Amino acid sequence: MKILLLSGGDGKRLWPLSNNSNAKQFIRLLPSRGGTKQSMLERVYSQLKTQDLDTNAFMITNVQQKDCVIHQVGTDTNIISEPTRRDTASYFKPMNNDTQFLISPYK
Repeated sequence: MKILLLSGGDGKRLWPLSNNSNAKQFIRLLPSRGGTKQSMLERVYSQLKTQDLDTNAFMITNVQQKDCVIHQVGTDTNIISEPTRRDTASYFKPMNNDTQFLISPYK
């Protein structure tokens, strides 16, 4: 199974904390085990790593937020970046019928 994590967005739902340059999935609001705060992106990715699912996970983001994804989850992550925002979730169609996909936003 391939896991597609949609990590785009323009930050309107958690305004004024989030905005175009700092979307909600990157804001460190959640408590972590070490006593610090972590973002939704960091939390989900660490859960995937704990279950050895990170190699089958792909972060779908846009070019403007790609660096934020890399900063929070590292360079060993599978990242697919769109040149512009296109509301990926509404038209995603798997190309290979033999592969199962789990598509999930950070909402």
